[in-house]
Amino acid sequence: KRKDEETIKAIFAEVRAELKANSIYRGKAIKLRFRDDNGKALAMPEPKFIDTTVINPAHLIYSREIETAIQTNLFTPIERVADCVANGIPVKRGVMLGGVYGTGKTMAARVASKLAVANGLTFVAIMRADELDDAINFAKLYSDPATVLFCEDIDRALKGERSVRIDDILNTIDGIDSKSQNLITVLTSNHVDNINPAMLRPGRLDAIIEVTPPDEEAVERLIRLYGGDSIDAATDVSDAARELASVQTIPAVIAEVVKRAKLTAVLGLSERDGG
Repeated sequence: KRKDEETIKAIFAEVRAELKANSIYRGKAIKLRFRDDNGKALAMPEPKFIDTTVINPAHLIYSREIETAIQTNLFTPIERVADCVANGIPVKRGVMLGGVYGTGKTMAARVASKLAVANGLTFVAIMRADELDDAINFAKLYSDPATVLFCEDIDRALKGERSVRIDDILNTIDGIDSKSQNLITVLTSNHVDNINPAMLRPGRLDAIIEVTPPDEEAVERLIRLYGGDSIDAATDVSDAARELASVQTIPAVIAEVVKRAKLTAVLGLSERDGG
């Protein structure tokens, strides 16, 4: 009954080699589900490709200090991964993007996905922290040159007192299997202060970046971004930027303010023309 065992093993070895070199997921951005809503492992993971061509890095606007921190700690390792490998610099890296809702944490991860694909790295997004172990095992297949792994709202799984569940996640992120991987882990949280301190120590996370609402200068850039050609370059929008920055407004609110200003202008033109 086992007369073809060696042939079958040879076939599987060829398949593994083919997938390792020419997988359709290598160098792509994908969203993966390994478990159902109840946490039960799916018989077959469910991948979906992410279209990074529609992502515009120019839309990523923060206060300059935050932009520098994200560029240095997240984007540069992705863009310069080949230099890191060539110079023996470990690529394994953990970055936490924290801050209140709507400040652009997920947008930073989206731009990271575009940069990953542009530089031949595989980007894997998961929505549940209990899938980290599955995702890291999957990432092993694409760790040459590196994999970027993104998980949103990590605080939902890491808040409160130390537990077996938290220990499992910590061991996954900082375990023996992941130490030797070229793995850049990107996590977001709306409540970093609720996360168990064991997760936040150096070695597990190399950078914790608080993504705050935009300051006045960033608000002005956002106004011009959302206003487009309807705002002349010579128009002074500093008063509006100052007012919006004073109440720590998030980008979505700024976009709505600009939209209403446009609608008001359209209404004014209509009334002037007797429409």
